[in-house]
Amino acid sequence: MSFVTPDDRSRPIQALIDSNYDGKIDIIVEDRDRDGRWDISFHDTDFDGTIDLVGRRPLFIAGQFLSAIPLLILAFSHDLAVGTVQVLMTAGFFFITWLAISLSTYTAELYPTEMRALGTGVGNAWLRAASVLGPYMVGVILPNGGINGVFLMFGGFALIGGLVTLAFAVETRGRVLEELSPSTSK
Repeated sequence: MSFVTPDDRSRPIQALIDSNYDGKIDIIVEDRDRDGRWDISFHDTDFDGTIDLVGRRPLFIAGQFLSAIPLLILAFSHDLAVGTVQVLMTAGFFFITWLAISLSTYTAELYPTEMRALGTGVGNAWLRAASVLGPYMVGVILPNGGINGVFLMFGGFALIGGLVTLAFAVETRGRVLEELSPSTSK
């Protein structure tokens, strides 16, 4: 990970991760806007090597718990500055993205070859159901619990997801598919 300025994208200001793996993250620090604030954006994010470097289970546990933290801070805070809300939301989204990037790989490793398409399809069906139910729940919670209630719901789901992952997720890093999901036809 490196911070680079738009004036000299080849000159890193500060290197935060030793790049001994394929992954690359550049954080672009843009010029100040009219109000004097810095505009920071992610660029060229490549997490290809992260899932094999860290492992699936730790990545999912960290993604769930680390996304829950900023969401629960938002749930229990009042009168935060807009910039603080933006930073917390970006942090929550960043950690949830870890899961989205890796979920298809992990799901495919858990099912035998004969059932892999079915297993991935069932997982995607749950994803679609949640994407329909999520906005509905926001509409139900928002009038009664306010925006803090919505953040509490999402933070609570992330926390529950982290606990379930901690209790039941299987580590697949370094193991062959025949061991993880043996064939059902013999």
